[in-house]
Amino acid sequence: MPVSLGELATRYGCELKGDPATAIERVATLGSAGAGCISFFANPSYRDALRQTAAAAVILKSADAADCPVAVLLSDEPYLTYARIAATLHPPAPLAPGIHSTAVVATTAHIGNGAEVAANAVIGENCTVGDDVYIGPGCVLGDGVNIAAESRLLANVTVLHGVPDRCTVPRASRHCHRLRRIR
Repeated sequence: MPVSLGELATRYGCELKGDPATAIERVATLGSAGAGCISFFANPSYRDALRQTAAAAVILKSADAADCPVAVLLSDEPYLTYARIAATLHPPAPLAPGIHSTAVVATTAHIGNGAEVAANAVIGENCTVGDDVYIGPGCVLGDGVNIAAESRLLANVTVLHGVPDRCTVPRASRHCHRLRRIR
């Protein structure tokens, strides 16, 4: 659902330079953004991309606004603001609470209220899965793992130690090994 640029500015405490009625539908990189997209600028290496962007708006610091050809949301922390706006525009799918018939859950594991355990997940002995947690398909939780409320483990994640509160854990790859905190 589109959100107006003015609403985003108000919600996230940004100064707006541009038309507050501009409809924002999705996030995108500076280079791939077009109408209805919002992007961010925080790294001087991408200044040429900023100058050429076709985004509807860009989130950036006030010192960089002169290089931006489109509407801007001024923020002291452009990436953090962008991440929060991304979560607003692209919320996670609602949970379907319950345990899939192909999941294997130890009898000593505790699954919280509203949690969803997807197909082929394995949850070990003495695990605790908090309320409103998503355990994706093929995930494996080793014995004694605690997953805090509102966390999301996407497909094929293996956790052998605890994870921080309210996080999203993407499938590990050679490029991504960090946890993202949800704010």
